[in-house]
Amino acid sequence: MFIIRLYKHIKWQKLLQQDKTLKPIQYYKGIPVFCSSKIKNALLLGYKNPAIWISSPLVQSPSLPIILEHEATHYDYKDNYWLALIELVRNIYWWNPIVRFLCNDLSELLEARCDHQASLKFSTNQYQQELASLMLSTQVNTNLVFCGAVISKNPDVRRLQYLSEDPNMNIFAKIIFSLLTLVAVGLLTIPVTSFSNQAESNQENISEAKTFSINFQKIPMSVLTQILMQFYSVEKTIVAPSLQTVIFNNFRVKDISLEGLSKLTNVNWQIKDGTLLVNRKNGDVITKVLSDLEYKKIMNQVGVLLDFDIKHVTSVEGLGEGIDEPAEHTWRKKMAVWSNFDTPFTVAINDTREIVFTVKDDNDRALISSGIYQLNSDGTKNLIATPKVFTFYGNKAVIKLGNDGRQQKDIWTIALTPSKVTNSEAIKQRQ
Repeated sequence: MFIIRLYKHIKWQKLLQQDKTLKPIQYYKGIPVFCSSKIKNALLLGYKNPAIWISSPLVQSPSLPIILEHEATHYDYKDNYWLALIELVRNIYWWNPIVRFLCNDLSELLEARCDHQASLKFSTNQYQQELASLMLSTQVNTNLVFCGAVISKNPDVRRLQYLSEDPNMNIFAKIIFSLLTLVAVGLLTIPVTSFSNQAESNQENISEAKTFSINFQKIPMSVLTQILMQFYSVEKTIVAPSLQTVIFNNFRVKDISLEGLSKLTNVNWQIKDGTLLVNRKNGDVITKVLSDLEYKKIMNQVGVLLDFDIKHVTSVEGLGEGIDEPAEHTWRKKMAVWSNFDTPFTVAINDTREIVFTVKDDNDRALISSGIYQLNSDGTKNLIATPKVFTFYGNKAVIKLGNDGRQQKDIWTIALTPSKVTNSEAIKQRQ
């Protein structure tokens, strides 16, 4: 079976390459990129001298940079060799459901590793959204077991979850664990027929009380239903027409059931006769979803509370009551902002100026880095200064910017007092 599949794959690859006039449309990181109407996806084909093949519609896609980075990552990790080895093991132990499960899991983990590495070149949210869009719009070829593809034969929405969750064991460790388990099972296994029958009977008794965890900054209804369909092992979903265009924001739930999700979203989620049903309830849909456990987790996070005392003094000599007396104007603003460590946040001073802060924790002290920007009327902004201060928690640090010595003065004084507290403690202090 393995030889037959490999032969068909090589034959299909040669069919793509039979046009002698075919030239690469570009080179990405030294890898030739070809375009063909005979494929419906983006693939890394070949072993000795692999090349990226991409369908005609994807060449014009705004997702092209992400697609090329994904395939180049497959090239860097030599995933085509790994996929061929996995397929060989799958065919040797075709009768064993445990080996089949481990092979599928390994293939998914290779894709997850590739997604994680490729997403480092972009923001995680951008990569996640583009991947979700490709899963919904891109068709796939059937001969993909021997090559790395941006969308697999059975698009696995767990890849989206791997990008957004914070697993206890990283992807590399999972791959090693699965490989070792696969070797052990391959050496010691005997035919197991009852396993498959048991799994099938379990699928017939889907429990809506089964809990799941999802973390997305933004997720469309179509992607969320795919995730839940796979999690609950159902093959069909029916979504009320008025809910099909819903997009959930800051969707962060942990250990929640469909019943709990129904309460949080004000949408009725249920499984009936092997179908996921999504229907409206009375009232508006709640698109910003945060479960109680996730809310408590956020509230217990330790971060920094920055107390600000901002003063702006402007003066022009000779415009006061006396001939040489300066006219002076003072503007002052006090505020307090809580943030996670190592996470940039913006404080708007007025319509023409803003400051971006990042605070790094150093035991009993805080390193406060800032970027002060001048906002222009055309929507652009210019970086004016990047002051840094290093102070103990509870102590005041002062940043002073100005043009003393000139006729027209423009002096900014920013006093900062950092405190290391949890989010909930910060809320109490500000009340």
